[in-house]
Amino acid sequence: AQTGAGDDSTGGTSKFTVDSAGAGVFSGSVTGSGAYQTTSDERFKKRITQLQSAMEKLNALRGVHYYWRKGEAPHTNRHFDDLKQVGFIAQEVEAVIPEVVRTDADGYKSMQYSGIIPYAVEALKLHDATQAQLQEENKAQGATIAAQGATIAHLQKEMDELRALVIAQSRKLAAKE
Repeated sequence: AQTGAGDDSTGGTSKFTVDSAGAGVFSGSVTGSGAYQTTSDERFKKRITQLQSAMEKLNALRGVHYYWRKGEAPHTNRHFDDLKQVGFIAQEVEAVIPEVVRTDADGYKSMQYSGIIPYAVEALKLHDATQAQLQEENKAQGATIAAQGATIAHLQKEMDELRALVIAQSRKLAAKE
């Protein structure tokens, strides 16, 4: 493995290593003035398929807060910071969306957090479509309720008219006796 180190902006040091498989590991914070770009051109891709069950998969994930096990063996070479973190547990994500988790030669897991974004996009599209469908159903139910209200009002009027006729007929019969 090759190693590089340097001072970071907080006065500490950062460390970058490349393992024998060519994977890079950076310990510390990464700051830049431009956006990180991931190759995504369609011409590099094959067997493209739409994501399925995105909402179910996102619902199965557990977002957590955590602190790094800084200075604890066997993690002493990782240069973790002491700050509260937010994220996922790679082993849990691997059970749901295995394609965003990698395992290094030592068995440690890492995640491609940006790989969660396409699932979020598809889940949001499903949510929006479901919401639109529910709004249409709600509108149709509103129309049904309005029509039923009109029918009830009409039936109430007829019932009142019949009641008046019954009372009038009862008075006529009582007057004949």
